Amino acid sequence: RVVVLVDLHGWTAGHAMDLLAYSPAPVQVSFKGFPGSTGATFIDLLVGDRIATPPEHREQWTEKLLLLPYFYHVNGHWRRFHAPPAKPDADRVVFEERGRQVRIPEHSVLLCSFNRQVKFEPDSWAAWMKVLQAVPGSVLWLLRFDDMAETNLLHAAAQAGVPASRIFVTEPLPADVEHAGKAACDLFLDS
Repeated sequence: RVVVLVDLHGWTAGHAMDLLAYSPAPVQVSFKGFPGSTGATFIDLLVGDRIATPPEHREQWTEKLLLLPYFYHVNGHWRRFHAPPAKPDADRVVFEERGRQVRIPEHSVLLCSFNRQVKFEPDSWAAWMKVLQAVPGSVLWLLRFDDMAETNLLHAAAQAGVPASRIFVTEPLPADVEHAGKAACDLFLDS
């Protein structure tokens, strides 16, 4: 018999909210997948922390908040990562990808999004392209998850007047390299 059922998706892809609506367990908990409220009356608790789910805004959640004392979603950020040192030519080398060094000019604005491309909505992508057009020298760093999505995004960028040279798409990187690269990002974009 299931007494406590912990859902790890919320309303994200692959969710089981339709199953949870039948209340298969007396206590149902939302954890990790989405820090916002599910808005579902059949989810009893939401695990969070004082940053992701501030108790002073608890009226925004349909669930009762179960606040962990530190962080509700630990990603190993306790490790120390260092950004690569600046090179004498004043470019900041972010990483090496497919045998080439990816150099971001020191005075450019590095925009980053490490989400899977299926999460990119046309309106968000269009807004990002407007930012790239409006901010001289800005570049966008994405991770490669799907070659067809990459091709389509670069095509959409070209249609918006943004050359492919302003968009870097790399394979997901080893954790130490990824964290060093993240330290070089100026602004993270989410859709």
